[in-house]
Amino acid sequence: MAYKNSDLNNSLLPTLDQLRRYIRSANNIDKRYRDVRPLMSTLQRILQTDLNLLGLVQTRKLAVLGFDYTITMPDGVAVNSQDEQRIAEMKLRFSRGGIAALFNAIMNGRLFGMSATRLVWGNGPLGTMVSKKQRYSLTDLDHDIEKDGALDQLDTNTNTQLFTRRPVDPETHIIVRYNPLDGIEENFVGSIMRTNLVYSWIKYFDYFNWAKGNEKFADPMVWASYRKGAQPSEVATVVDGLEKLGTDSRAAFSDDVKLQLLESMRSGSVSAHKELVETIKTEQAISILGQSLTTDVQDKGSFAAAKVHNFVRADIMWGDLLALQEVITEQYIVQDYLKNYGEPANVFPVFRFNTDEIQDAESNARVFSEVKSIDPKFPFKRSEVYKKMGFTEPQEGDATI
Repeated sequence: MAYKNSDLNNSLLPTLDQLRRYIRSANNIDKRYRDVRPLMSTLQRILQTDLNLLGLVQTRKLAVLGFDYTITMPDGVAVNSQDEQRIAEMKLRFSRGGIAALFNAIMNGRLFGMSATRLVWGNGPLGTMVSKKQRYSLTDLDHDIEKDGALDQLDTNTNTQLFTRRPVDPETHIIVRYNPLDGIEENFVGSIMRTNLVYSWIKYFDYFNWAKGNEKFADPMVWASYRKGAQPSEVATVVDGLEKLGTDSRAAFSDDVKLQLLESMRSGSVSAHKELVETIKTEQAISILGQSLTTDVQDKGSFAAAKVHNFVRADIMWGDLLALQEVITEQYIVQDYLKNYGEPANVFPVFRFNTDEIQDAESNARVFSEVKSIDPKFPFKRSEVYKKMGFTEPQEGDATI
C-alpha cells in the first residue's frame, strides 16, 4: 500500500502525454493491464495545485456537513419504549465512535468516484461499537467492473510498484462508488473530479506560460538607430551600449545615435490569461456546485438569477444528503443494530439529516395563504404550519405578538 507515481516526483502535475497514458490505463477493462493508480494519484494532487477547485470542493462538502442529524424510526412506524431506549443507545455509540467523521470520506467518494473506510468493532460498556476507523487512499482502490457497486483493494509492492487485487468486504467497510455517467459510461473512473482534471491542468501550465511571457515583455524594449554608412565597429559599440543599458540601466552614446522605446504589447496577454482563468472557474463551479453565481450574475436581474442558481445548487445538496443518509443507514446503522440487538421485530432505525432549514419558507407561506383564501376552513396541522414557515410554535407562557 505504498504507491508512488514517479512522474510526479519533480512536478505537481503530469505532462499531457502522461495524462493520456493514465486515462487509457484506467479505461482498460482487461484487469491484466488495467491500472487506475496513476490517474487517481493525479486527482489527489489537483486540489493542491488549483485553490479555486479546492474552495469549490470545500463549499460543496460544508453545505451538507453543517446539517444536524439524528437516528430515528422510519416515518409511519410506531415507536415503543424499547425502541426509544435502543435509539438513545445507538445515538451514544454513534457519537462515541466518531461516525460523523465518515461524512467527509463519503463525500470524497461522490466527488472522486470511490472511497472505503474499514470499521473495527469492539465490545465495551456501551455495547458493540466502532473502536477504530481505517481510511484508504484513492490509489488503494478500484471499482470491480464485474460487480456493480463493489470495490477492490489494491495492494502495492513497495519495491516493484506492482499490485494485487482483493475484494473490499462490505460487512466491515463503509463503501462508496459513484459514477455521474451511470448508464452512459459504466467504466468511468474519477467521477466529478476527473471532469475537472483537464481544466486544472490547462490553468496550471498556463500560469507558467504567462509568467514566462511577463519575464520577456516586462520592460519596454530599447532600440537604437545610427547614421547610414556607419562602420561595423561603430555598430558594435552601439550594440554593446544597449547591452550595458539592459544590465546596468546606464550607457553612453554619441550624438548621432538615436534611442527609442518600444512599449511591450502586454495588455493582450494579460487579458487572454484572465479570460481563460475566468472561463475555467465558471466551468468548474458549474460541475461542482451546479451554479456559477459569482461569475455569471450581472447587475440586471441578479435577484432572479440568484434564485435560479440556488435552486440548482439545492438540488445537488439534496442529492448529497440523500446519498449520505442511505450509506450511513445501510452500512452502519443496520450493522450496529444487528451486532447489539439482532434482527428487529419490525424495521431497522434510519439515519436522518434535519432538512427543515432548506425549506422555502416564503413559498410555503404563500401556499398556506392561497389555500386559506380559497377554503378558509381547510384544516392544517398547527405545528406543521409553524414548521413549514420557519417559525417556532409558541409554548405556554411564551410572549406572543
